[in-house]
Amino acid sequence: METNKPRVLEAEMWPIERLRPNTWNPNVMDDKTFELTKLSMIEEGFSDPIDVDPTGLILDGEHRWKAALEMGIKEVPVFVKERYGDDAVITTIRKDRTHGEPDLVNLSEIVG
Repeated sequence: METNKPRVLEAEMWPIERLRPNTWNPNVMDDKTFELTKLSMIEEGFSDPIDVDPTGLILDGEHRWKAALEMGIKEVPVFVKERYGDDAVITTIRKDRTHGEPDLVNLSEIVG
């Protein structure tokens, strides 16, 4: 078995009321970006499942969860991860950091 090859996760569909936000998420999103998140979900589909622990605690994807709630979505795709305590906090922070920031010069060239 190749150790540096990531495993492919399979999403499960869970009732949205089974999920709940954590108390440590440092990620913030302005209103315009939140509206863009909802538009993306409408036009592109729910293509990025929400990471949760087995109890439904959100590890990554709180804004997608909030958007789904606002849009009246009853079930959402989730990746269930066995992460608790410090490991759960690390997962949240790591996932927030991996979303990255756009290079504004390159972005303006693409959009322009």
